Amino acid sequence: MNDTGANIYRIARENAKITREKASELLDISYKQLSNYENYCKAIGLGMPPDKMVMSMAVVYQAPWLMISHLLENNEIIRLIFQDCKVVDDLALSILLEQKEMDDVLRAIPDMIEALRDGKLDHEDEAVTNNFIKESLEAAFVLISGAFSQKIEKHPLVTGAILNT
Repeated sequence: MNDTGANIYRIARENAKITREKASELLDISYKQLSNYENYCKAIGLGMPPDKMVMSMAVVYQAPWLMISHLLENNEIIRLIFQDCKVVDDLALSILLEQKEMDDVLRAIPDMIEALRDGKLDHEDEAVTNNFIKESLEAAFVLISGAFSQKIEKHPLVTGAILNT
């Protein structure tokens, strides 16, 4: 999630070294509309770009991480599920983190199996179950984040979902 307080849409554009004027042209929206998105304030709920626009921004800015960041900042369910997760926009680092998180899941499995030996989960198994779920969610997020860390033009999910629609 964005801890700096800066707007993720503006950060993505600036990282791409694209002016607001050029970006509004490439996104086929007005300068004022892009300005509204870049000044979006969650507290008042005005100016949030729609998901399709965020997908277009991710393509234009070559910033696949923007889609994940958008969900983390604006979707209460996603934020609740992945509350302690950080977006990784570097593929090499993502792979290292994926390995670490998968190792954490593998270490949690024996305890989970032991908890399930009696065929049910009860109150005594709560800590083991919570740890297994936590580790699994962290691993899932790193895998998802890693899938969106490479350059967008090489990303089959994004190119198929956005450029062909």
